[in-house]
Amino acid sequence: MRSCIRAALAIVAVAAAVPDASAAGPSRRFPKLDAALEHRAAVASPVRMSTVIVSLSPGSELPSDLRKYARADRLDSINALVLDLPDSQLAAMSKLAAVTHVHAETTVY
Repeated sequence: MRSCIRAALAIVAVAAAVPDASAAGPSRRFPKLDAALEHRAAVASPVRMSTVIVSLSPGSELPSDLRKYARADRLDSINALVLDLPDSQLAAMSKLAAVTHVHAETTVY
């Protein structure tokens, strides 16, 4: 009897520890973008510009067609670049394999 109770408790503990897909929340359309940029990417304004910090995977470079948006500042410590990017380009930026994260430039306190 005790072994059955232990087995049942073990199964319940494992089931509680493994999150299901609904616990993760709604899926994001542009998972590499932060929340503010994800909204801007959905609107995709060709007029509005966003200053963004683009983190690249190690050894990766920014594609040549996006270099025109890059500022001179490079954040070597986090392998990132600062870009002034039209919001209409945000969705494409989030789909690049070389890009790991894209964040809006904001003040950090």
